[in-house]
Amino acid sequence: MLFEANIGTSDIVHGGHGDKEAATQQQQPPALSVVEEHVQCIRLELCGQRHPPSGYAASVTIPSTVAGLTRVAVLADLLDQVYYWAIEEASTFRGEPSRLAETEAPEAVIACLCSQRPQLVTQALRVVQPMLEHRQTASETRRVMAALWAYRERLNSVASLPEGADPLLAVLAEVLEQHKGVVPVLVEALSTVTAALVQERAARTSSDEASGDGLGGNMSQRHRIAPLVVALHETALVHQMVSAMRRYPDAVPLQAEGVSLCAALVDLPWTFEEEVGEDETPTSLADIVAHSDGVLDVLQGALRRHRQHLGICRGVMHVWRVCAQHQRNRIPLLEHGAYADALKHLREMGPYTVDVWREIAETVGYFTPLLDALQRRSLALSLRELLQNRPQLEILELVLALLLSLLMVVDSGYHGGGGKSGGAFNTYAMYPQPPAAASSLNAADIAGAPQHRRKKALLCLSPLQWHPTRDHQHSGASAADRDTWHFLLKCCAMPQLVSGLLEYFGSCEVVDEEDASDVDRVCSLAEAVLSFF
Repeated sequence: MLFEANIGTSDIVHGGHGDKEAATQQQQPPALSVVEEHVQCIRLELCGQRHPPSGYAASVTIPSTVAGLTRVAVLADLLDQVYYWAIEEASTFRGEPSRLAETEAPEAVIACLCSQRPQLVTQALRVVQPMLEHRQTASETRRVMAALWAYRERLNSVASLPEGADPLLAVLAEVLEQHKGVVPVLVEALSTVTAALVQERAARTSSDEASGDGLGGNMSQRHRIAPLVVALHETALVHQMVSAMRRYPDAVPLQAEGVSLCAALVDLPWTFEEEVGEDETPTSLADIVAHSDGVLDVLQGALRRHRQHLGICRGVMHVWRVCAQHQRNRIPLLEHGAYADALKHLREMGPYTVDVWREIAETVGYFTPLLDALQRRSLALSLRELLQNRPQLEILELVLALLLSLLMVVDSGYHGGGGKSGGAFNTYAMYPQPPAAASSLNAADIAGAPQHRRKKALLCLSPLQWHPTRDHQHSGASAADRDTWHFLLKCCAMPQLVSGLLEYFGSCEVVDEEDASDVDRVCSLAEAVLSFF
């Protein structure tokens, strides 16, 4: 039955005068006494005392009884409020002293983590993630973790922590082992590991910017990252991640968190001393990932099973791109289907943003020198299809860049390209990034005289930072080179297609200011491609 409701505006009118006061009140952190009272309630439920002795986290036990399950439900509700406070401290009050750290809330949260009750462990892990984003709370959390592990070492209940390893990751590896059959715990544990890696990397970046690029910044980087790298290298954390992803291939949140962990892993710098003259010694965590069959298998499985998941696609492509930057990693990646899957995703009309397309195109570009004649044909057909069906400027720019990379691999001198394999083209193909001098060119320089446009624009194309270097010198055109050339020329009609694009974009009279630079780069790429023919 419907009832008539009279809505007045008096409350709105009277409330409008206090908007500024309400906004100011909302921006204030919670009172210290309120947080202290809340943390004492958590301690009371955990230990039966409001002020237990320090180190109580290691001795918390909650029995599997009705009363114990009731305590778990109460503690989970109490942790909800701590979770919201931690989010506020990590965002709104990031630069202020932490109320949670001052009231020893991290120890109460870690005590819940040690309770071995899955619901409580899951909730505690959710709280730890934003706590790691505030410097003071993160420091207190790691201090409690180190004290907890040291206490367990004295009781001989755990193995000794490797020298220099981060105790937080060691505890999380233990959580993954203890709750290997509980998917929510596995998801939150992997997410917490990723948060720890990303938080330390962000702190390293900010500290490097503050200290400059000198020796102080490098020492700070090694000091902050070394414990994480040691823990990842010495503990079974990565093995637990691989096992969980294999055990639950259809659990999308678990697969997404595992992929995110790998993506954060390969971005960490290598902090061990490099051995001079040892080619087989890894120089980064990306080298270890690229030669780990288990990690590559679960990444490939996640990508193929959940190909429409944007986060999984972005993460896997990021791992492959970073790993493929090193020449010795490309063969293992090729054997595990990295190139085939990247090309398949390049052709698909998936829900990909431009940054994901850039990751995919860069991954494909690294493998171009390793392709045989049939693989080159497949790549050429894919690029032709994209040029015909994807009119977006960003996509055209990436596709033309890949086509130019393919033409550079083919011995263009055999086909009458003259000096196209040297000069600006050689510089452009051999450098991992455009020369510094090229970045100073402005739009007026690029749009200058036609005879100078090609050489200048070629060195300042931002997407083309990933062209592979030539692994060997061509003494002459091989059969694969001749086959690729004739296939591009006769079967794909690539010169006609690229010429049509150049004519269309070159004749545009009115171009938005935002798209002007994109159009100019597309035209420059089209001219560079046509110069090979």
